[in-house]
Amino acid sequence: MRIALAWISLGVLAAGCSAWTRVAPDDPRLRYTGRVDRSDPAGPRFSNMGTAVAARVDSPSLRLHLGDVPYPRTDGKRELDRYEVVIDGAPAGSITAREPDGWHTVELGPGAHVVELFKRTEPEVGRGQLLGLELPWGGRLLEPPPAPTRRIEILGDSLTAGFGNLGGGPNCPFSAATEDGYRSYATIAGRQLRAEVHFVAWSGRGVIRNYAMDSIDTLPQLYERTLPEDPKSRWDFSRWTPDAVVIEAGGNDFGQPGLDAGAYQQGYFELVQQVRQRYPRAYILCVPPGVTDDWPKGERAGTRSREAMDQVMKRLAEAGVTRVGTLTLDRAAPEHGIGCAWHPSIPTHQAMAERLRAALSEALGWRE
Repeated sequence: MRIALAWISLGVLAAGCSAWTRVAPDDPRLRYTGRVDRSDPAGPRFSNMGTAVAARVDSPSLRLHLGDVPYPRTDGKRELDRYEVVIDGAPAGSITAREPDGWHTVELGPGAHVVELFKRTEPEVGRGQLLGLELPWGGRLLEPPPAPTRRIEILGDSLTAGFGNLGGGPNCPFSAATEDGYRSYATIAGRQLRAEVHFVAWSGRGVIRNYAMDSIDTLPQLYERTLPEDPKSRWDFSRWTPDAVVIEAGGNDFGQPGLDAGAYQQGYFELVQQVRQRYPRAYILCVPPGVTDDWPKGERAGTRSREAMDQVMKRLAEAGVTRVGTLTLDRAAPEHGIGCAWHPSIPTHQAMAERLRAALSEALGWRE
C-alpha cells in the first residue's frame, strides 16, 4: 500500500504549507466522473457510489483534502465515506473520510502518475466533497488523463452499490466497512469494457416503493438528482450522454409482502420511458430483481417479478420503444460465499460482471 493517512491540524498545516502548492478543486486539469454538484464554492460535492476524480501529476506524493457529511440514518448510526485510491490503474488501498474534513497523503514515487479517488460507499453513508489537493515543492499537475469514449449509466439499489460484499456471512448488517462499490459487478464490468460509468444507486430503494414500505425518494425520483439525498438537486442530462443505461431495480418492491403487481408494472414502464426521454438513442438493459418464491412467504415474488417484466417488455414494444433488452443476473452462488444480509460476495459480483460485460458487448458491438 502506498497511502499514508494523515489527520493534520490547521496549526500544523499553516506552519508547513510553504513547501506545498495548493490545487483548487475546480482546476480544469482534474477530471471528475459521475454526478458532481458544483454549487458550493468550497469544492465539488458528490454522494453516489462510483463518483471519482482523477489527476495526472509529476510528483512523488500528493495530499488530498476531503470533506464529509454523514447521512442522517434512521438507526442513529453515523458512518463516514470510504474511497479506493487507484494509482496508475491499480488499486492501492482505501482511505476513510474525516468529519468534517481531513487530509490524506498519497505516496507515489518518482515520475508521472495518474491518481484516481473512487467513492466506494453509497449515499446511505454520506456526501463527500473535494476541498482541494496539494503537491510538494517541484510537483506539477499535468493535463488530465483522457476519459474513456464508451459510456454506461447504471441505476440500481444495494446490489449495484456493493452492499455487504466484504461481509463474512448473511447475519452482518449494513455498514460502510463491508460495502465496496469499486468491486461491485457494475464497476467491474465497466472496467472490463473500458467504459466511463455513472451510477445512481441506493440500498433499499425501489421502483414504486422502498424496502421500508414507503414511496419517498424511490429510484425514479433519485434518477433526476445530482445529489440523491437533496430533493432540490437537479441533474443536467445534457452534460453527459451514455451509450447504454442499465436498470437494476425491483428487489425492494418485491422484498416485502402486499405489492400491487399492476402498479409495479406501470411504474417500471414509466421508469423506462423516463430514461428513454432523457436519452433517445441509448440502449436500455433491464435487470429483473433477483428474488425467489421462497421469500416473502406465500408471495411468489420470483414468479410474479418475471411475469411483471414480461408485461413491461410487451407494453414497451406496443408503445414502439426499441433498443431495450433484459438480462438475468444470478446473484445466488453459495459456493462463492454470501455477503451481509444475503447479498452477493465479491466472487459472485465478478461472475455477474462477466454476464453484464458479455450482454453489453453483444448489444453495442463493443469488441476488445
